[in-house]
Amino acid sequence: MSLIPSGPRTVIVTCLVFLSVALAFPVAQQSPPKFRSGVEAVVFDVTVLGRDRQPVRGLTAADFTILEDGKPQAIQTFSAVDLEDVVEPVPAGWRRDVAPDVRKNDEFREHRVVVIVLDDSTPMPGGYMGAGDVLLAKQLGRVAVDQLAPDDLAAVVYTFNQSAGQVFTKDRTRLRAAVDRFNAPQEDRKPFNAYDTINETLYRLSLIALRGIAEQMADLPQRRKAIIFVSVGLPLDYSLVSEPKVSEDGDAGNQIQSMVRTLHEIFEAARRANVSIYAADPGHLRAQRTTLNHDFLKAVSEATGGFPIVDTNEPAPGIAQVYRENSSYYLLGYQPANNRTEGRFRKVEVRVSRPGVMVRTRNGYVEPRAEKKVTKPAAVSGPPPLTTALLGVVPMADIPLEMTAAPFARTTDNQADVAIAVGATERRPVGTAATTDDVDVLVHAYDMKGRLRASERSTVRLAFRVAGDESVRYGLLSRLTLDPGRYQLRLVVRSSLLGKSGSVYYDLEVPDFSKPALSLSGVVLDVTPPVLSAPRGKLSAILPTVPTAQREFIAGEEVGAFLRVYQGGKGPLSPVVVTTRVVDGRDTEVFSKTDTLGQDRFGPARAADYRVSLPMADLTKGPHLLRIAVTRGKTAAQREVRFTVR
Repeated sequence: MSLIPSGPRTVIVTCLVFLSVALAFPVAQQSPPKFRSGVEAVVFDVTVLGRDRQPVRGLTAADFTILEDGKPQAIQTFSAVDLEDVVEPVPAGWRRDVAPDVRKNDEFREHRVVVIVLDDSTPMPGGYMGAGDVLLAKQLGRVAVDQLAPDDLAAVVYTFNQSAGQVFTKDRTRLRAAVDRFNAPQEDRKPFNAYDTINETLYRLSLIALRGIAEQMADLPQRRKAIIFVSVGLPLDYSLVSEPKVSEDGDAGNQIQSMVRTLHEIFEAARRANVSIYAADPGHLRAQRTTLNHDFLKAVSEATGGFPIVDTNEPAPGIAQVYRENSSYYLLGYQPANNRTEGRFRKVEVRVSRPGVMVRTRNGYVEPRAEKKVTKPAAVSGPPPLTTALLGVVPMADIPLEMTAAPFARTTDNQADVAIAVGATERRPVGTAATTDDVDVLVHAYDMKGRLRASERSTVRLAFRVAGDESVRYGLLSRLTLDPGRYQLRLVVRSSLLGKSGSVYYDLEVPDFSKPALSLSGVVLDVTPPVLSAPRGKLSAILPTVPTAQREFIAGEEVGAFLRVYQGGKGPLSPVVVTTRVVDGRDTEVFSKTDTLGQDRFGPARAADYRVSLPMADLTKGPHLLRIAVTRGKTAAQREVRFTVR
């Protein structure tokens, strides 16, 4: 076996630290919705499947019955969600494959949320092309990524490796790269149908990781949530559970009893989070006997409302069915008739008055506890609002935000200055006479082990010329210095006028600009007339322009794109050819421009600035892609930015 951990506690703690990164530091809970009376609503999302496991559409509130602890409840809110209807055809491949360079804080509200869990703890069989099931697991993971809809949010999480995964993103390139990093221990002696006490720590790590993921997904909004669990399965013999002692292998029996208890904790965590687990064996049709392993995969799936993908050489239809089942559902809300607040579990059953259908939803919820009035000194009253807003599993959207970040090489070392631009929309209360607002901004950069690597905090005073009950848009600028590597940026904005906060999360990769013969900074866009941006001059030391997070423009606006071209190393400088293209939503070229940057443009820093104006007046309404490609002999690099013309 190629990987043996140093000890159970070390491995488990390390894994859970990474889970907190991969699932976006889930600390702050989402507030449940409330009815007008102020009493918390209970909202369930319910999938109804026919005998063919196709979603049943067209149901009304009258078709549903909700029982809480066996007592009928009055349905007070009802809506049908059909994501297949809102996902428009995508004629141009770039609209599927090129991720937006701007992240917004409302991305979790509409579309599916998927976590692809790659089990790199449980040993896999070797012998297939020298890599056993590892290659097949990567193939299955790629299928899961490729079948995502353009607006689906997905994360890749490993059960062992701390930093190989990917936090929630729409970026298919990042997700595929995370899948391609998969590796797992391999052994040829008895990976199937036989419990091996030597692997007990690895088995347990897989279970604890899966339980932790399900628990953390409870903090996500009540939308479609699915876990695709790519694993060969654990060889747990359930017959040992009922035996208090096993004479021939007592240690194995005790271990299995403990792990089966953890397995049931996974079931309960998934039900409470309304998460379905779809376990997929990457081994296709196996010649080996795999009863115990497949029993495990089936138990995990069927107990949580999913189904297993096993014993098939073609997993793609099974993955397609996973997404199909999670594309159409109903949101039902009610106010509990029993208003007890003791923190107990309330069992809920949802029935549908249609014969032969299968109803999939969580089986209950934990009632809230009565708030205790405790007087605390101000010094221990809890974290400040800015810090609290950074801790949520999903961003806070009380203030709508959009954010972009672009790295630029520093001239003194191999670090990068990251230019951050945020767009905020603030609706001023009716009758507000104040013309200014003090806005606090805090940004943290975490590496993929959850360690804080850089931060910046600032307060800006914004002056407005609008009356109350009007929306105002403004920009906020920030700057961080980071080493090469992968990061998640977390930024929060708090308005003193509104007493509200908004946060937004951003995935960033900082390259080492000093090594490649040719590389590019990030791309920033600027717009004229500009929105109010602050602090004024914040980025003037690294940029000759003021970047904007805006990506929707009108024909009358002047829009420019700026980037910096680098020739790394110590060799002689060469001319660089820059080609700028704009294509529309059907991948038709609507603009093209070619320039040459002579070696004299680079200077001692081996960097050259390039800016191009976009022909907004000549572009039709709809989505567009800006592609800036540079070549130096046979070496090439490019950057792409999506934008829309209104």
